Amino acid sequence: QNILRGKAQWMEDKDKKKLFELIKSVLDLTDPDKINTDNEVTKAILKVHDSIRKMENKPIVYGTMYLEDINTMDYIINKMEKDFKLDITSLEINNIVKSYDSFENLSEKYGVSKEVVYTIKGLCR
Repeated sequence: QNILRGKAQWMEDKDKKKLFELIKSVLDLTDPDKINTDNEVTKAILKVHDSIRKMENKPIVYGTMYLEDINTMDYIINKMEKDFKLDITSLEINNIVKSYDSFENLSEKYGVSKEVVYTIKGLCR
């Protein structure tokens, strides 16, 4: 006989409710729609950069990729290699996306161009 099954049989309703709430909180924490929520300042900065790029007839980069997805990281790393001949790590991508610093400071910090910073941030809105 399975010990856990035997205990679950005798579990009180309040314990079941607590367990259900814990499972729900874990699901909420891992929900992709809630993970990638930037603050309003970051969204506003990207909108301003989009407007400037439109005026300069440059392409707008727009994506809603999730940093926690391995396929997303693979796509971004391959895109950086292909488009910019750049070798970049997932940690650097994660730090660039989550940083509130200016594009110029980020480009100096990570040794990449401002175009790379815009592309990475634009893909992970």
